[in-house]
Amino acid sequence: MVSGDTARVENVVRFSKGADVLVHEALDRDMVEMLAKALDASGNSRAGTMAPQVVAYHTSPVDAAAIAKEAGVPLLVFTHEVPPLRNGLMRRMLMRGVTDGRGDGKTILGKDGLLISLPKGTKDIQTKNLW
Repeated sequence: MVSGDTARVENVVRFSKGADVLVHEALDRDMVEMLAKALDASGNSRAGTMAPQVVAYHTSPVDAAAIAKEAGVPLLVFTHEVPPLRNGLMRRMLMRGVTDGRGDGKTILGKDGLLISLPKGTKDIQTKNLW
């Protein structure tokens, strides 16, 4: 199952049931709010004003983890992370609380070149970086 830009909706849970992998976008509200304040302070109030609008149609990483747990999806892959994760600190910030909300499932950050394989006849989910 692949989710696009969306706030948490029950249809994502419903259509994810029975899936092996859920690819879901994730927006870290705290980081977006920090960036919005910095943009306002730098005189770029237009971009700072847009931040709350963007938050309204995205799902937090913790909410996406809860969706995957509720649907029973073994692997959750975050994609289209907002803001872009430029370093390890930002990646750690995005993942805060995800493990607690996820339960037994696995969660990874998607990136360009990530290959996900589901060999026929097994429940094994393989991931490999192509570059």
